[in-house]
Amino acid sequence: MMNIIKEIEINHYPEDNTPVINVFDNGTSFLLFEEFPMDEEENYFSEEESDNFEQILSELIGVKVAQEDRGCFVLMTNDLQKIQQVKDYLEGKKVVKNKVRKNLRAKEINTIIQEQTEAFFKQEGFKYETFAR
Repeated sequence: MMNIIKEIEINHYPEDNTPVINVFDNGTSFLLFEEFPMDEEENYFSEEESDNFEQILSELIGVKVAQEDRGCFVLMTNDLQKIQQVKDYLEGKKVVKNKVRKNLRAKEINTIIQEQTEAFFKQEGFKYETFAR
């Protein structure tokens, strides 16, 4: 039986779709969204990021991440430093979106989100590659 060590709520997301990370004592953690990908109004991720979310998270924290179902991602770690990196990444997505939302069209927002993601990976010392369709 798995016991939750810690539950971490991600800030700055809609109340009805606030991501939560449940950290378990068996060496795994679950990133849970009510809905993923998020609807267009509240989506903080480009289509490309949504399609490759597992790989992006895997590269960010250096462990396997698997999408269990539409809103559940299993992170093969319970290391709280790695979980904090995921939390920082997700919270950073909202900050970028809020700064530009009122002034830019959706395509421009996605470009800025992509640039922010690349900058975050570079800052953390990880290689970031865009994914071909």
